[in-house]
Amino acid sequence: MRRATLWVVLGAVVIALMGCEPQYNFRPATQAPSPAPPPPLPTTMAPAGLQCYWQINVALEDGESLTRLVLVDQMLYGLTDHARLLAIDAARGVWKWTVIAGGPHQREFAPIHHVDGVALPAWLGDREKDKPSAERIQQAKPFNATIFNTFSHVLVVNRDTGELVMKIPLNFVVSTGGAAAPDGAGGCMYYLGSPRGWCYGVDLRRGMKVWTTSGKGAFRTAPVFYKGVLYLADQSGLLQAIGMEPNGTKPLWNDTQIDSQRMTGAVTASMYIDDRGCFVACEDNRLYAYDRLTGKPLWPPVICQGPLRDAPQVGETTIFQRATQDQFYAIDAAKGTQRWALPEGQKVLAVVRNETSHVYLLDQANTLRVIEELTGIQVASQPMTGYEVYASNVTVPAIFAASRSGRVVCLRPRGAGVLTSEDFKANR
Repeated sequence: MRRATLWVVLGAVVIALMGCEPQYNFRPATQAPSPAPPPPLPTTMAPAGLQCYWQINVALEDGESLTRLVLVDQMLYGLTDHARLLAIDAARGVWKWTVIAGGPHQREFAPIHHVDGVALPAWLGDREKDKPSAERIQQAKPFNATIFNTFSHVLVVNRDTGELVMKIPLNFVVSTGGAAAPDGAGGCMYYLGSPRGWCYGVDLRRGMKVWTTSGKGAFRTAPVFYKGVLYLADQSGLLQAIGMEPNGTKPLWNDTQIDSQRMTGAVTASMYIDDRGCFVACEDNRLYAYDRLTGKPLWPPVICQGPLRDAPQVGETTIFQRATQDQFYAIDAAKGTQRWALPEGQKVLAVVRNETSHVYLLDQANTLRVIEELTGIQVASQPMTGYEVYASNVTVPAIFAASRSGRVVCLRPRGAGVLTSEDFKANR
């Protein structure tokens, strides 16, 4: 008995020394009691120089698993195999809300933001007669929205309160997530791709499809809307940029133009677009970079030895790209030249800049490698025992990881200060 008491006391001391903030637990009011929580995950990682910044326990339903983590602005979203979307404040580790998208195994595509101050009426019905009236549209109050879709519906959530505002049924088949384009007057268009080679625009205020355009192949990657331009890439390798103007649409360029660079394989990974350019991973083993307004190549394609089926992770100075059955590449974002490569690399979980910029790279053996960003020299490694789900991240100086059973943590270098809104600005 005395030995058992001693172990309890020692356990409490160890937890206190880990430096982890208090754990938070939440469970929807209608959920039945869950089984006993799993053993604690490691919260200190001395070889990698990390410690737990916050930790939260997500109470899941019987048989439910956490399958993905997505970091958007300052929100960390967890997606489950029971079609639930869980929202956590990524800076503080505080649960915000939960939304049920559909039945078990309903596919949820990644949520998006960039839709602040939209005025959309409530509509949760599947019937045509339930669509918002002109009066209800006019009376709608503005709010900050989180939008995502399944194969059958578009869902709009009040990001601040977690209220499900709209659940719009789709009368066409989709195969991608979506892109949102607020009109500045309270309305919003939502664009989705289909396996039949069509891109559809849904007017969220009216809950109806109002625009279409076509590609040359099926769409497997979500459209991207950036500063008034809609970018589309399909499985034929066609990349299009379309100006979405108030009085109509205007094709700007595509990659078949003589001064552009034609892709010769399917695009199935998410594109990345910012002021620097349009970065596209293609299954023809190449990473392409285009001027986002003209379509001219920024640099010659980076040629890998395997198809690119993972999205490029575009950081401040480096693009990280995994090639299937090949290597994980670090590429100079300005020049398109290779910095280094690692055969076992999977994805970047964080880039931390202090005296030397370090990349926290997850490998195929679920080991975290700490690598100097410019040289590729490995300075430390740490097995990620107990974690299976990670958020891809090259902008926020923190790692977001979870177990499938619902334990979510934020890991930061020892001695790092408080996460602030400034740390998340580059993630918008």
